[in-house]
Amino acid sequence: MSKRQLIIIAAVWSMIFLFLGFPFWLDKIIAVVTGCIIIGLSYSLRISTTPRSKPTLSPEVRESAAFVEHKHDPQVSPTDN
Repeated sequence: MSKRQLIIIAAVWSMIFLFLGFPFWLDKIIAVVTGCIIIGLSYSLRISTTPRSKPTLSPEVRESAAFVEHKHDPQVSPTDN
């Protein structure tokens, strides 16, 4: 079961358990525990995502691109050809 599915189940549980007739003090404890579980799952889901890498371009596409970045070498001036 994925973390996203666990978050959805915990959120549905937090909506339903209020109507199950638990005593008031137990109701609050269950709400706090469920909230902590949702926060923990959400935080771990956010951390575990990896940044997307940039797509690599083929040499043909790179040469025909309208804008190409070049690294600047401060020791070599453009007039030193």
